[in-house]
Amino acid sequence: DVIKIYMESYEKRQLRQDRLSGALNYSQEELNAVTEEAHRAGVRVAAHTYSDEAARMAINAGVDSIEHGLYLQTETFRLMAQKGIYYVPTLLVYELWRDSKIFGTISPENKIKLTNTVAEHTATFRRALSTPVKIAFGTDTFELPGTNAQELELMVRDGMKPIDALRAATSVSAALLDVDRITGTIEAGKSADLIAFSGNPLQDIRAVQHVSFVMKEGKVFVNRQQGPNSGR
Repeated sequence: DVIKIYMESYEKRQLRQDRLSGALNYSQEELNAVTEEAHRAGVRVAAHTYSDEAARMAINAGVDSIEHGLYLQTETFRLMAQKGIYYVPTLLVYELWRDSKIFGTISPENKIKLTNTVAEHTATFRRALSTPVKIAFGTDTFELPGTNAQELELMVRDGMKPIDALRAATSVSAALLDVDRITGTIEAGKSADLIAFSGNPLQDIRAVQHVSFVMKEGKVFVNRQQGPNSGR
């Protein structure tokens, strides 16, 4: 289980015209109390935050992950690394928001805001890569099923090595969610959760968008593979 804290208010009157950033929702004392009580109950805490200021408050409260983090600075990522707090960038959702084929007509004002957001978010992600912070996988595209694999393509586009992108979506995310004893890597004693592709994602990360085989807990759900052993 995870509790997600919305660190900033996104009511229209509180948004800046040039970027996605709003007024703070909580005091430091409130954040400390939420995080302490959640951890006492054995629940992880994720902080939905855009600004560096909001992220710093969440970090000081001891949350487990920073989600989105559009405008974080290098020293903030270093602090997260020191405290073992994960970064979940969700690059994809802001790219898709700009697509009028998906979300319809976008006002000129919002086009500017989203263009600025994507540019700044890309720079932020690259700052994260320059530090030891652990980067996990997330998309925030729950209303667009089937698009989540594109996040890996963007992570690699913006400077992450393909092998590290795959780890972000498997072992790192499993550790963040505290299920790494069960899944996230292929090891004896762990759940047989496997996926295969028609290409090699280490050579072209877009191969993850062409799934040929899915196994969960030892049960095959998808098998499009060809060959003498494809039915096994």
